[in-house]
This record gives sequence, structure tokens and C-alpha cells, in this order.
Amino acid sequence: MATGKDDHRPRAYLVVGPERSGTRMLTGLLVMLGCLGNDGHAQPFDEEIPPASGQPIVWRRSYPHGGKEGDAHGIIRHWPPLLTLSDKVIAAGYDPVVLIMVRDWYAVARSQMANELAPDYPSAIDQIRHAYLRLFHSLIVVSTERGYHLPYCMVSYESVTADWSALKSLLADLNLLVPGVMCISDGNGLQILCPTFEGSIEMTSMNLLNANYQYEEKDNDEEDN
Repeated sequence: MATGKDDHRPRAYLVVGPERSGTRMLTGLLVMLGCLGNDGHAQPFDEEIPPASGQPIVWRRSYPHGGKEGDAHGIIRHWPPLLTLSDKVIAAGYDPVVLIMVRDWYAVARSQMANELAPDYPSAIDQIRHAYLRLFHSLIVVSTERGYHLPYCMVSYESVTADWSALKSLLADLNLLVPGVMCISDGNGLQILCPTFEGSIEMTSMNLLNANYQYEEKDNDEEDN
């Protein structure tokens, strides 16, 4: 993935997406694979970005980011400007690459409602639409103000959690080490799969080495006497 700058500079992966779209999942995965950073609400690079030393970094931002005034994280809810984020990492010696999370909107909306980020389903869908409008407008602002196109990649939550070939391709494109074995939780199972139906299947874990799901079958039929 060309950044349009110096390919020898370490990368700064800016992970962005609507709330509950999987930004924390992807950020945690990149940290596991050697990037400096964390998947928490308070990001270490909010205060200071260390000078580039060869190790890539990952910086997470949901759209919108933060909570209400006086919340536990102390981050006022706002729309993160990619122009500011990219300027900061470039000044520190990194090449920015934006990773935009995409996840099934039904699952995102249900997760927003469950976490009290939206009062109802229509409101959640409106928030998701507005988040992507804001995000892509922020990319255009970088092009207009700085004269270059900020490189970005659309990352599918479903592909990362369910398709080993897609995840392997993504990691190779990002110049990150491809692991032999990883276990990634599929949060959509909490939002979509219902193990109470007759004959339904509940996803339990995933072994990405063999690219196979491990399933637990639910059989609720009573045996004939």
C-alpha cells in the first residue's frame, strides 16, 4: 500500500470508524502484531507521539470520539479531524495510513443501543450514516489543505473475524507479520446469531491456522420415547 511518502519511514495506522464498528478490535490486533499503542478509550498518543524509531504505531479514533462532559474517560465528545492527526504523526517521522472499519450496520446499531450510544435503531442508523459522511469529508480536507491524498483502506469486520485469507492479505498489505495462529472473537454472534432457535449453531472460537470455525451444535429436539 503506497503512502505517497517515504516507504522507509515507519507507519502510523489511524484506525477509524463509527462507534462499535470494530475499531478497538482492529487496534488490539495491530498491537498484538507489534505496533505501539493500545485499544483503550484514552489513547497514549493523545498527549505525545514518540519520535519515529522504526516501530509502527496505531492510533484509534471512533466517529464521534469521546463521551459526555465529566465522563470517566475525560474526553469531550467530538469529531476527530484527520488533518490534525496526520499532521502530528508526519511531524513525528511517521507515514500515516488510515484504516476505516466497516461492519454490518444491524450489528453496529444493536451494539450502539446496548451500550447506550443510541436511544433506538433509527437513531443508530442515522449516526452511522453521519459518521461515514464526516469521515470521508475529513479525508477530502486533507487533500484540499495539504495537497496529497491520505492513503486509506476499508477493513471489513466480518472478513477480519471470519476469513483467514482476507486477514492474511490485509496484514501483508500493511507490511505486518502474518501469525501462524490467532483467536479472534466475533462480536456479531452476540448481535445476530441466536442459539435458542431449534437446530441453530453457536460460534465458539476460531483457529485461523486452519481457517476453520469450531462450532457447537445446538440440538433441542427431544428423543422419541
